Amino acid sequence: MTRFLIKESDPLQYKTEIVDFWKNYLPGTPPERFDWMNSNPDGKPIWYLAFEKDSNKLAGTVSIMPRKMINNGKTLRAGIIGDFMIGDKYRVYGPALDLQKTVVASLKNHHLDFLYTLPNKASLKLNERTGLRNIADLDYYVKPIYVAYYLEKHVNHSIARVISPIVKVLLAIGSKETYMTNGGIYREVKDIDGSFDTLWNRIKEKRADLLSNRGAEYLRWRYLKDPLLDFQVITVQDKPDGEISGYIVFTIIDHKME
Repeated sequence: MTRFLIKESDPLQYKTEIVDFWKNYLPGTPPERFDWMNSNPDGKPIWYLAFEKDSNKLAGTVSIMPRKMINNGKTLRAGIIGDFMIGDKYRVYGPALDLQKTVVASLKNHHLDFLYTLPNKASLKLNERTGLRNIADLDYYVKPIYVAYYLEKHVNHSIARVISPIVKVLLAIGSKETYMTNGGIYREVKDIDGSFDTLWNRIKEKRADLLSNRGAEYLRWRYLKDPLLDFQVITVQDKPDGEISGYIVFTIIDHKME
């Protein structure tokens, strides 16, 4: 018989316990993230909590964050699995697998079309045991500004200093950016207004692949109201009074632009 009770729970009732878990197992997560999650325009998060039956202590957590998707003009409702945390004393023979299985089994109960997550190496095998499968990989593209910083991770400091100017020239030769002109008018904006909806509507009508919601309301919540990171937004227009034709959202973390 299992030692744990797993149930869908009202997060407000366990806010203190969830925030304490963040402090212990996801350090750097601000308490303000709790209220921010609940203001998601695509839907409030769904929480599953595991309790030890004998003590009724919180043993593990997982959340499902709703996310609207568009595919061939059809709106889908996805769920992002996150906040997967297991208390230290419950890591061995604990509720980890049952907690994940409960979440996957709840798919239809919450009228979700699919679930997805971005697991770390430690949880990858566990996710596969619950029936989740890898269907795509994320690629990260990096443009080194300070080349020596990256070279020093692989070669001696002095060698990196000597060869970094050569590497920088070679990177410039191989970069499309070197041969392209930068047309348009670029502006940093402090708000995400209806012009972002106009652009989003144009894009989603032309694209047939799977797209995540990029409406203005969602973008404001996701980036401008984020309690952890300070995001900046730059738009591009063909002419001063024209519609925006693109934008980029970025932040600076540990001297890196992401």
